[in-house]
Amino acid sequence: MMIKHFSPLLITSISLAISLNGCGKQESTSPVVVSPPPSAAMTPSTAMNSETPPKETSSINDAAGGLELPPSEDPALETSPEPPDKSEGLEMPPIDSDQSSTGARASDTIAYASWQEIEQQITLVNKLTVVDFWSLSCQPCLEEFPGLVRLNKELGDKVKCMSVDVDFDGRKSRPPESYEERIVNFLTSVGATFPTFISQTASDEIFAELELASIPAVFVYDAEGNLVKRFVDAGETAGFSYDEDVIPFVKSLAG
Repeated sequence: MMIKHFSPLLITSISLAISLNGCGKQESTSPVVVSPPPSAAMTPSTAMNSETPPKETSSINDAAGGLELPPSEDPALETSPEPPDKSEGLEMPPIDSDQSSTGARASDTIAYASWQEIEQQITLVNKLTVVDFWSLSCQPCLEEFPGLVRLNKELGDKVKCMSVDVDFDGRKSRPPESYEERIVNFLTSVGATFPTFISQTASDEIFAELELASIPAVFVYDAEGNLVKRFVDAGETAGFSYDEDVIPFVKSLAG
């Protein structure tokens, strides 16, 4: 029998061919980098290495003490832009001027003031004065308010009519200025042209000082600024109205 001898070089070539055909598994000496598919979700580790900076979180300044407040019941206020800074307040409307004329506009008769400033203005009127305390969230207030407009039109030469909006409840996230647009819209809709103050004193403080359990409430002051009558929804004036109670009483004083 003939024995064939193969050269070492040939034997090495044959072994290499067998290895490449899958008979043996050669481990690669260099690392293999596998890129994730474009649709792969970003993991926390890759998110930390992302070039996109993390979003800054924001906080809302609510009532003093850092208590978390419930969401507003008014969607329009939740989505409305940040109100302009009017910390200085608007110029007080001239109390002595006759704003019962049809030429006056609701937006021209609005001012921001604390309750102490409003009380001071009442003492400067030198005329029988009717002050209505109301709020946009008080439906009975809105229903009765046109009675003050009628009183102003009928007795505007003898009586000074004023209103005080008490929507502000003290929250920094809902400053008095945030109610201005809706207040102006309401006053315009009912034709109110007398002075209206948007209170910068929290409503609870006003209620406590005036001993009010609820609104609407109408106070009547004499020419010296003394309180002579309170119309509130309690006691003998419970369920009062302008047509049946307030206007007849004011007429009896005005003569």
